[in-house]
Amino acid sequence: AVSAAPAPVAPGPARAPSCGGERERLAKTLKGSQKAIDDFGECMRRKNDEEICRRFKAGVEQAKGHEDAAGKKLADCLNAGLSATLRAALARELPGHAAVSVETSAAGNAVLWTFSPVEQTAFAIELTRDGGAAGRAPLAANQVQWVREQLGL
Repeated sequence: AVSAAPAPVAPGPARAPSCGGERERLAKTLKGSQKAIDDFGECMRRKNDEEICRRFKAGVEQAKGHEDAAGKKLADCLNAGLSATLRAALARELPGHAAVSVETSAAGNAVLWTFSPVEQTAFAIELTRDGGAAGRAPLAANQVQWVREQLGL
């Protein structure tokens, strides 16, 4: 007997959820932040005095807070597939970073590759079973590209 079913496809690596709403909010927030930066820059160009431009400087600081909040929401969404222990450790050790679990170390610790959509930083972090950090190192450029692809960034 011959099967009419197509040949099975080998599953690829698991990808993070799409998090479309969170992505859109972060993009809008970053765009708004750029306007605040531009306004402050224009004030400084004209007045060359931070005291006079303090309202615009406060707008930049407020925009930073909005960026952090929007980035955290996106990272939380992207990290939804991780265990509660890993999510809590990641939030404590690398706030605002989304992560992909890549391997288990010889000690039995989870190794995550992370990326922050706001700060644009990326690290490999080893987390113990109880949620402690056993080590952290920056990722190489090709590793950053890979983790961004996995996260859909």
